[in-house]
Amino acid sequence: MIDRAKFSQRSLVVALAVMALAPLPAVVVASGSVTLPAPSSDSFSRGFSRGKTVYMERVACASCPAANGANNADEARALMERLDGDEFKLSVRQQRAVKSYLTRRFGIKG
Repeated sequence: MIDRAKFSQRSLVVALAVMALAPLPAVVVASGSVTLPAPSSDSFSRGFSRGKTVYMERVACASCPAANGANNADEARALMERLDGDEFKLSVRQQRAVKSYLTRRFGIKG
């Protein structure tokens, strides 16, 4: 026969343990595998967004030197070569961001 005092005491301990663990992130209390995003995914997104913004505002806008932008990998490579000159008046950081964006956007290797 089940001793009700021990059963209710055990239930209380389990309930308190669950309540104590409730505020913790799911990764800590979850059983099984957990897939976390890559540590660099946030910086990847920021870099991509920064490059895209500079590209749209300073490189491929309607009044910019490359108003048509790049529509394929070959055009992106040619545009990346033009970025090194004074044509677009970009800082080194902006040039890197745009090159990074174009590389990722068009899947340019090496």
